[in-house]
Amino acid sequence: MTTRPLLPAPALLLLVACGGGEGGTASVRGAFREGQLPEGSDTVHVREQGSSARVPVVGGAFALEEIAPGEATLRFGRGGDAVARMELSGVPEAGAVELRAIRIDRESGLAFPGSVALEGAETVVVNGLRYAARPLPPRVDADGVVLAAAPDGDAFLVRPADRSLPDLRVVVGPLTETTTSDGDPVPARELERGDSVRVTGQTEGGYLLASRIVGPRALALRQAGAGEVAEDDRSARAGATAPPRRRTERADREESRGRDESKGRDEAKGRDESKGRDESKGRDESKGRDDGHGRGKGRGGEKSRGKGKG
Repeated sequence: MTTRPLLPAPALLLLVACGGGEGGTASVRGAFREGQLPEGSDTVHVREQGSSARVPVVGGAFALEEIAPGEATLRFGRGGDAVARMELSGVPEAGAVELRAIRIDRESGLAFPGSVALEGAETVVVNGLRYAARPLPPRVDADGVVLAAAPDGDAFLVRPADRSLPDLRVVVGPLTETTTSDGDPVPARELERGDSVRVTGQTEGGYLLASRIVGPRALALRQAGAGEVAEDDRSARAGATAPPRRRTERADREESRGRDESKGRDEAKGRDESKGRDESKGRDESKGRDDGHGRGKGRGGEKSRGKGKG
């Protein structure tokens, strides 16, 4: 497939031919978006990893010839400093890869193309993402596998089973219908990396605006399991807090009640014993008085009687 070069004029002067490299090698050409390269970008160069040959980046564009087919890593530098890198897989033998509108992800240090043009292949993988030579059709209805998912479930990256299609950037909207293969409705956020899906929708600006997503049956079980886990978590949290407080309060009340009852019994016992001692003492004292009175009376009588006789 022959495509119209979209590179700036200075880059065209670097090209030996519009086709692939010599023999079984390939050519890789590219152009950066404006503002992606640092100041003084004329000093930026690119080389294939493992090779000491450097090619200057002129006017934001570059061309590498005789790249080995298969896998290749391009490294962009400025003097002795690294600027970015790009990892390619599926470079066609005796073909050509054109990387358009390259941007640099500052966090990862990777350079990603906005789109690609290919000769000798339908797709190429750049930094783990699959790009296709042909543009996306207006409507897509394809099976695939989830490569990545946004935490809130409003966007997914899906790799289609159709190898001629690029990885799909799927956007989930308010009207997107998400179900299992059995037709059970589930939230899109239940989808995870590795799930098999079927996505349907319109394409716009390189994105797939999904009207329907069909996921595996496991989504329903996953959703139910998430609900059970949440309920278990609530029960566990309740069991970890409230019962100990109730048991402690009850134990405190029972212990306090036990102390009160014991104290009451001891006090009652003490009163009973004291009362018993007092009553016993009263009886003894009363008996003593009675005995003394009797003895005194007796002695008096005997004495009186004796005196009478004399």
